[in-house]
Amino acid sequence: MLKNIKTIKCPICGCKDIIEESIDTNYDRAEILQHCNGTRWEHRKFLCGYHVQYEPNFSKEVENKYSECKNNLEVIARKKKEKLDKENLIKLLNENNISESIIEKVERYCLY
Repeated sequence: MLKNIKTIKCPICGCKDIIEESIDTNYDRAEILQHCNGTRWEHRKFLCGYHVQYEPNFSKEVENKYSECKNNLEVIARKKKEKLDKENLIKLLNENNISESIIEKVERYCLY
């Protein structure tokens, strides 16, 4: 049970489905890590991808820097552009007779 995170839904799309909650622990000694002010680092992730965490250094909730709500219009537009850019890159490689092994690597490792 999280003590400090109060966010119960994604502020972008309103998703209330929580898929992950955690607190930071020290696995070597099986203990919960606590800040000197007595609070702990907490995390909550929603089904849409939004991720909020509690920062005891500042005593406030913040959005995780890797958080990304899949229903955010900016994210949808960026992913669409990334997919189009990948297709254009593969087309350019094909037009310039680049090795098939290079093209396969681009297709495999560009995860858009």
